[in-house]
Amino acid sequence: MVDAGTAEATANGVVGRSVPEILRDLYVGRRTGLLHFARGDALRSVRFDKGRIVHASTNDPQTQFGEILVRDGLLTGAQLAQAQRSSRERGRRLGWVLAELGVLKEETFEGALALYVREVLLDVFSWEESVYSFEERATAAEEDRTLKLSTGEMILEAVRLVDSERAIHRALGDLERVLAVTTDPFLRFQRISLTPTDGYVMSRVDGLTTARGIIDMVPLPAQEVARSLFGLLCTGIIEYLSTSPRGDLSAESLRAAVLEAHAALHTRNHFEVLGVTATASIEEIKSAYYRLVRRFHPDGQHEPALRDLRDKLEDVFQRVSAAYDVLSHPRRRRDYEGFLARQVPQPGVTPVETSVSASPGWSAERAIEDAEHMLEEGKSWEAVGLLYGVLPFARGRVRQRMRLLRAKVYLKHSGWMRQAEEELRLALEEEENAEVHYLLGTLFQSEGLMRRAVSHYRQALAVSPNYRDAKLRLEELGPQAPG
Repeated sequence: MVDAGTAEATANGVVGRSVPEILRDLYVGRRTGLLHFARGDALRSVRFDKGRIVHASTNDPQTQFGEILVRDGLLTGAQLAQAQRSSRERGRRLGWVLAELGVLKEETFEGALALYVREVLLDVFSWEESVYSFEERATAAEEDRTLKLSTGEMILEAVRLVDSERAIHRALGDLERVLAVTTDPFLRFQRISLTPTDGYVMSRVDGLTTARGIIDMVPLPAQEVARSLFGLLCTGIIEYLSTSPRGDLSAESLRAAVLEAHAALHTRNHFEVLGVTATASIEEIKSAYYRLVRRFHPDGQHEPALRDLRDKLEDVFQRVSAAYDVLSHPRRRRDYEGFLARQVPQPGVTPVETSVSASPGWSAERAIEDAEHMLEEGKSWEAVGLLYGVLPFARGRVRQRMRLLRAKVYLKHSGWMRQAEEELRLALEEEENAEVHYLLGTLFQSEGLMRRAVSHYRQALAVSPNYRDAKLRLEELGPQAPG
């Protein structure tokens, strides 16, 4: 006996480990051998072959395989007696003897065996307490076969019979751990029927969010979500990652890390955001991404010290995700590296009005065109990344376009309104511009500063009398527009 302990199934108290937990260890661990459950004189055994349940047995004469077949009308008493004699004489299992005698067709036998194993397990699930032990075997018995009823289905059935909330939460353990969908094909694509709740909960498991975060975000009763997570964990479809979402930083250090990362969002390229070199492999990029997201994912952080940084966490998370989205995709990465190559001015080059000579094809204007294209595709933080080192080398209208573009990105994120306003004001210092005035008007209108908003809409029309959007805004405000 290599494993032994006390099991619970539907107990109200917490004693030892639950039956689903025990089954999970054997299933996910691909173990081979006999799992025994005992309660008083009652004994039930379940045979595993590389993690799959292949057979079961009981010492109760009334619930043994042959008796069940007679009870269900699949055998007569005389046929069972004949098969039992042959089984004892030849030292072979009853099921195989029945198949050889032609009493049961192969498919009938396999279906009956699957239902019998399920019945034995349901009997164990009904026990409030039992003693269990696992007898390891190097190989399975030659006569064992894979059942039609999947082991994952039987484990889920066990989970649904656990009625102790304390047992479920104890089995889930530390809820601050991040959950991910398994990459093991054996477990990921097993034959099991998930409930709508299971499917919804699983869709929220992203390798970034903690168990507590999922319980909090799913709009269902917390106990229902916890039970679903318990079942998905027991079947091995999802698993806990080994690292902490906060990267083992203190609350103070984490706060400082968030503020530092946020302050540098528009000054770093994608490689710098992830903290990798320009030659980083895809494995290094993935590792850096998961490390940062476990630290900065808004749904994974519940520190009181970060409560006022929620918007900044959102921005950092989006910027990290944007960097990963580009660098983890071969074609996007090649394009991005091309963008960067065009943005690297040569040492000693003097900025000029519209462009800068650098690597072939590089110019501040070309960098803006690339960034504007990114913004049109909805990739706002990618656009910021493209412009991270260009501004000092642009002059005149090129510089104004760059500031306008950066302001458009900031306006998409509620926590960056002040930065957007600053960029727009600096753009006006370069030259009067109708679009800049219009954007300032929308910014002030969103903040309820109507007099300032109307002033900028009117200035936009003064620069460009046919500026349609500014006209529409003023018409919408109507007579209520401040004079």
